[in-house]
Amino acid sequence: MTSCNKTITPNNHRRIADPSTRESDVRASMEQLPAMSPTDERRVLQRIADPSEAEGDVLALMGQLRAAQPTDDQAELWARMANSDKYPDSRRRLAVLLLFDRHVHSGMELRTVASLLHNPVWLKRDSVHIADVIAGLMPIDMVYGETVFVVIPEFSSLRKDWAIYLRVQGDPFAKPSNRDYYTVQDEAEESFYNALLGKESEAATLKITAFAVSPSDDDQRLFGR
Repeated sequence: MTSCNKTITPNNHRRIADPSTRESDVRASMEQLPAMSPTDERRVLQRIADPSEAEGDVLALMGQLRAAQPTDDQAELWARMANSDKYPDSRRRLAVLLLFDRHVHSGMELRTVASLLHNPVWLKRDSVHIADVIAGLMPIDMVYGETVFVVIPEFSSLRKDWAIYLRVQGDPFAKPSNRDYYTVQDEAEESFYNALLGKESEAATLKITAFAVSPSDDDQRLFGR
């Protein structure tokens, strides 16, 4: 990557952080942010990791990282931030979204995802669900023989209007069983949940075939969707 003299240009900084800036202008400003050298990246990560950093500045800094290549240092910061209550819930939520959006990919096993999450304290059992096709539109397709799980990370001060969708190999309902639908669903969700926690689980080796991050209205500025 090429080096740059400024981490964020003042004009782009103001446009990204200003709530009145149009979404198209925010995206354009993020695209114009300069490339980063490893030194620049470390400086940006240090600022984002500072709990006292202004949230508007953090948003712009996160936007610059989104335009750069994902790195292990970034993934570690997102996981650590998401798990720490010394940060505002809004920053922790963005950390979760960036961790999935930037570092999870198709073909990855759930146990590998768990290693990225580092024992997520924000993940609760009742926040993991199997998607129901009749429940509404989803950002990924339903595929025969595969299962879509919805993860809704919970932070007490935030609305639950955001989610992460993961489609994995295998369909627990396709196996012959004398158990009722809801029992099978609960066991599958429990196994998936334990897999993300890094615990022994039948789902640990399941591979992701598709995933999508569905940010809240408050996060649209960073994700440009």
